[in-house]
Amino acid sequence: LLPGPAYARYQESDQLPAEAKIVGENYIKAVAEACRSHLGSISGGGPIAVSLSGGMDSSGVLAVLLQILEEDARSNPVHTFTLAIDGGGGDLAQARQVISLLQPRFGRRLAHHEIVVNSNEVDHAELVRRTGLMIEDYRVLDFGAAMAGVVLNDAIGRMYTRGELPTIHHAFDGDGGNEVFLDYPLDHWSHRAIALHDIYQNPYLFLLGDDRKKLAFNPIHSAGMSRGYVRSFAVARHYGVVPHSPLIDPRVIDVGARMPMRELAPTEAKLHDLRGIAVQAGVEAMVGVRLPIFPKAYFQEGCSENRGLLSINAEESRELKRLILG
Repeated sequence: LLPGPAYARYQESDQLPAEAKIVGENYIKAVAEACRSHLGSISGGGPIAVSLSGGMDSSGVLAVLLQILEEDARSNPVHTFTLAIDGGGGDLAQARQVISLLQPRFGRRLAHHEIVVNSNEVDHAELVRRTGLMIEDYRVLDFGAAMAGVVLNDAIGRMYTRGELPTIHHAFDGDGGNEVFLDYPLDHWSHRAIALHDIYQNPYLFLLGDDRKKLAFNPIHSAGMSRGYVRSFAVARHYGVVPHSPLIDPRVIDVGARMPMRELAPTEAKLHDLRGIAVQAGVEAMVGVRLPIFPKAYFQEGCSENRGLLSINAEESRELKRLILG
């Protein structure tokens, strides 16, 4: 660990009122600003991809992106992709519900693709090796999510080969929503005792890393979201796609830091409920669609019930560490 550098807000802002609806409206407004800014760097009307689990983060980003494209009279079609291995976990049913709500509102601009993969088509050992070389990481949860991303992108590549898709160079995703809302189980890192008080005392706990006022560091990566986003970013870039999550934009993070969390969520259960309630309210106010709220699931859990296929064990993690660090 580096010696404990203090961190300071880049600007001082007043706290938001302790009302989930107002928090959600401010949050989604910031998400919209981040989407619009990034769209400004995308020339032309080429297609945009969104990986859709049906969870509140990916669904909220999708709804806001569609709204901004419509408001700005942009012609970019949006292709959503939901991965289902051996029938999938919960994501497929969730995504269908979200699409059924958004399709009538945005019509032909929105095309949804269900990516169905059989587990017997996936070589676990080769998938581990390829993913490790792509993301240069070996932390179990992030690695599992990246493995799911590799399977998804391999399948999309086969769709390109069959002429079923136009070439897509840009993608939006919902990575980072948990970090902004401090929405992780208190035992997320079992090697550390983290209490609700610790989370509220350190508004950037999950964004910067799990050691207060310190940045975990090794020769490969830093901690927190700067490291975790490699699970999405590096995989997409490997396949020639430029990814973007508006949820890690400084404007969105600033709204998160202004949330009066102690008043909004005095218990762990209320903390885990807050994100869904707030984002649902914000999207409804901006887009006019009331998104469903589903339980949190990691990418690798929601797309498959085969827990061993998209995960690594302790020995595989050690082998990856040796491979990556040389």
